[in-house]
Amino acid sequence: MSFYAVLLRLLHLCLCARLWLRSWIRWFTTFRFATGKAKNFRIDDGRRIVKLPVHLAIQLKESDLCWRDVASMIVWSSALGVTYITVFDSEGVLKRDSQRLLAAIERRKVELLGVEQAECVVIKLSMLPAQNGKTCSTSHVRLASLEDGRPAIISCAQQLCTSVANHQLSVDNIDVGSVHARLTGGSDVPDPDLLVSCGPTSSLCGFLPWQIRLTEILYLSTHHNINYRKFLHLLHVFAGTEQRFGR
Repeated sequence: MSFYAVLLRLLHLCLCARLWLRSWIRWFTTFRFATGKAKNFRIDDGRRIVKLPVHLAIQLKESDLCWRDVASMIVWSSALGVTYITVFDSEGVLKRDSQRLLAAIERRKVELLGVEQAECVVIKLSMLPAQNGKTCSTSHVRLASLEDGRPAIISCAQQLCTSVANHQLSVDNIDVGSVHARLTGGSDVPDPDLLVSCGPTSSLCGFLPWQIRLTEILYLSTHHNINYRKFLHLLHVFAGTEQRFGR
């Protein structure tokens, strides 16, 4: 057997061992987080996660929304250190009754964190940065629906075509950056790092297609009765993924 053949077999063996080790670690992590008593929230859990999403998106594909469980996921995300949170439901129920969601969030903050810690976690239904100069942890929540996905892209394309037809814009000035600016309103909020899609189907069901080009997607069968252990496990799974960004 030639030297190169032996070398290729050794490389193949090393690669198989690496894949097996990664699979074992992921299985062990899943087993550890999926069994045992429900884990209680700890404010320092966020520091134990090696890679925390800056922008977390949550998709709700079930028609019967549980406001309490949605609020819990938002509070956990904020308290762990997630800066931007997008919550998407196709029908726009959350957008139409945002004050009800905000009230549920405030209740769950006190229930989950206690009065003292709840005061240090600020959750705003806006993607605008805070201007008050406080040192509190601030998370910005965006509520989105089906109209913010493909219809928004179609509307953007129509506006660009109209501007070109009226000689208000040159075709040479239309690029990915200009389209992105129109779709995001010029905001510098990053695209979601992680999307947690909740529902019985492994489908995005109209979720914002422009914003998830490089997003890691994890699926949950339902958002109902989600506990902290399961939610924290999703963040650990995300932390263990290797994002190649199209490479």
